[in-house]
Amino acid sequence: MKKNFAVIDLGGEETFAVAASWAKNGGYILGGFYKTRDNGVPGDNEHGVYPLTERVRAVLSALSKKTGKSFHEVYAGISSFSVKVEPSSASVLISRHGREVTSRDMKRCVEIGSVSKVPLDREVLHKVVMGFSIDGERLIRDPEGLDAVKLGVEVNIVTVSATHIRNFSKGIAQAGYLPSGFVLSALACSGRILNEEDKIDRTVFISALKERTEVLFLSAGKLENCRIMDTEILERGKFDAGQNPGYEKFFKELSSMRGWEKMRRIVVSGMKAPPEEFLRETEKFSGLPVRVGFPSARPFEDLPEDGASYASVLGILDHIRGERRGTCSETNLFKKIFNKVTCVLDEYF
Repeated sequence: MKKNFAVIDLGGEETFAVAASWAKNGGYILGGFYKTRDNGVPGDNEHGVYPLTERVRAVLSALSKKTGKSFHEVYAGISSFSVKVEPSSASVLISRHGREVTSRDMKRCVEIGSVSKVPLDREVLHKVVMGFSIDGERLIRDPEGLDAVKLGVEVNIVTVSATHIRNFSKGIAQAGYLPSGFVLSALACSGRILNEEDKIDRTVFISALKERTEVLFLSAGKLENCRIMDTEILERGKFDAGQNPGYEKFFKELSSMRGWEKMRRIVVSGMKAPPEEFLRETEKFSGLPVRVGFPSARPFEDLPEDGASYASVLGILDHIRGERRGTCSETNLFKKIFNKVTCVLDEYF
């Protein structure tokens, strides 16, 4: 019997939810979709846990009724003004005499690099590995199997207020479900909107929502920086930067973000039809090519007619699947035995 679960994204003008189950090949099977128009959940749950609980209960009850699926586990997209990205690095000694790097070495190195800079009042949302190094040679995507004495890593730590995570988890739990994980909504959405060329290049992803604007800086598809701004940059009838203080403030914050000078293109999403004035002003300010991003479906996905609008929840599914595959690779019995033996040898020889 397949174990069903749900994915929800409550942060925009509409709430999206999807029921799914895991397939034997590590992929997922879509079980049904549901969306409803509402005011969204404010970035920091400022209206309290009770309204959030009621919204989660209403959305998931409707999803269960529509799809005929029952589920207990819930994954959710998260968007908070408290989200930060901090670069970090670490290195570990593989062996005094050098040996092949294992997946366990890589994981240990990432863990060390991720712990060092996280304050107690923040929770780690994602650990984005930008690249490894072996014996000083940088920018190695996958060092597993290469010989090395010392392994290093550069990792971007995505953190969020611990209070925000606790309140969101409490809201889901009080609705009668098990909070099983959170994914940064804008990051998940970008995976479904950016094309292959965008993912290779250094790209700014702007998701302009009703109550906030989410900005991601991506390098080779990996998150370099992120900021979620409490500003309406698309005030009707005022798209000229000189007439719209919010628009001017937005670009001032954008250009002050770490990594801005490296970006090479901008993709705008979050609106069905961004005004030409907005795109023109964005291109004028940045000096970069600007285009509108549209959600895409995966091959053989059985989506509803408006399935493209579910980019955020589908992106969350993609992210969870990727994490599960990474975890499953660590459960291989032979790899476990090999890693344990190499650790003993390193310790005594």
